[in-house]
Amino acid sequence: MARPRKRIAVLTSDGPHHRYLVATLRSAGFDVRAVVVEPWAAQRRRKWDRRKYADWAWAVYHDWRRRLLGLDAYRRGAFADLPTPMGPEPRTFVVASVNDRRVVDLLQEVEPEMTVVMGTGIIGKRVLGAAGTVVNLHAEVWNVRTAFDFLPTPELRPVLSPSQRAVFELATTPADALTVSGTLIFEWLGG
Repeated sequence: MARPRKRIAVLTSDGPHHRYLVATLRSAGFDVRAVVVEPWAAQRRRKWDRRKYADWAWAVYHDWRRRLLGLDAYRRGAFADLPTPMGPEPRTFVVASVNDRRVVDLLQEVEPEMTVVMGTGIIGKRVLGAAGTVVNLHAEVWNVRTAFDFLPTPELRPVLSPSQRAVFELATTPADALTVSGTLIFEWLGG
């Protein structure tokens, strides 16, 4: 007897890798009931509107950096071939903020058991309360010919409570011998 599939919602942004995530989940047979898209332009505009000018400037810098170094074009090419989705088309909303009241209403309606988050702004308590179990994805692609810098804006920096953990893993085996070094900088908040 087949096990029932978990009801899933996805909160994401509008890049090619975000579309690839949704298509991959659907092609793998997950029961994706809802997709909420918070476009990167809306996230950047919200920083300006909230007078977080340093965060806005950081986002603009990353936009230009990705364009000038060809990272946007590389990402578009790497995620161009979307897997063939299965099952019914999920309800999809494009919102200016992932914390929009319509997102809470949608999540309460579809009652996800799990919500996959990738590329949104900070998620508020109302959305978290309606989201079921939340899985936050963050992945980077690195080419040894160029330096890898993960420099999130202050708003997007990971924050862990004392009971949480961060896991850094090598997802696959390197094709050749490789020595890698790095620096992880963290800040202790609270007591």
